[in-house]
Amino acid sequence: MTACTYRFTPAVRYLKHLVDSGELGDVRIFRSQRFLDLPESSNGWRQSKKLAGAGYIYDMTTHRLDFAQYILGPLKEVTGDVAQFVPRDRDAAGSSCAPSDVDDYAAVLGRFESGAKGVWEGTSLMKGYHYDGLGKEWAEVVGSKATAVYQLSDPNSILFGVAGETMGPRPVPPEFLKWPGSPRDPTQGKPSATFRL
Repeated sequence: MTACTYRFTPAVRYLKHLVDSGELGDVRIFRSQRFLDLPESSNGWRQSKKLAGAGYIYDMTTHRLDFAQYILGPLKEVTGDVAQFVPRDRDAAGSSCAPSDVDDYAAVLGRFESGAKGVWEGTSLMKGYHYDGLGKEWAEVVGSKATAVYQLSDPNSILFGVAGETMGPRPVPPEFLKWPGSPRDPTQGKPSATFRL
């Protein structure tokens, strides 16, 4: 089983359906942004390469790469870059601590086997992107007929638009609101958290 839970998001599952059904046309571009506005103090195990393996690219970008392939199929090749902008050498109280030795920014460019192109960008340092702790999660699939967008802030709805129109909200159909066989009631709880159940 894959532990990348975002593929269970109703809107992500619906985007896959729109791609598979041809409603978007020939898929050309996948674009993802995951921006968080986190404190620049120590963030525990996440800032240790020994414990986390890497930084933002492992912690957050891997989820976006996973659900992009869930929607569009395998990636053929990728390239990218990471950076560390903040040492995180102070804890929340301001006391000195071991500095971070991992990245806090990641950017990836990719080519899917289908010929579509992908762009992923993420960081935990985006000032003004708090949004009640959710940050900005935007994943966009652009086809020759239409564009569809998933946002973590509203996982039971997508933005959808065809050529010559402005994108607008479209509810995710009921059959995509929970994974087949899940006992979860999609009308209960906070949608941005409960899709994982």
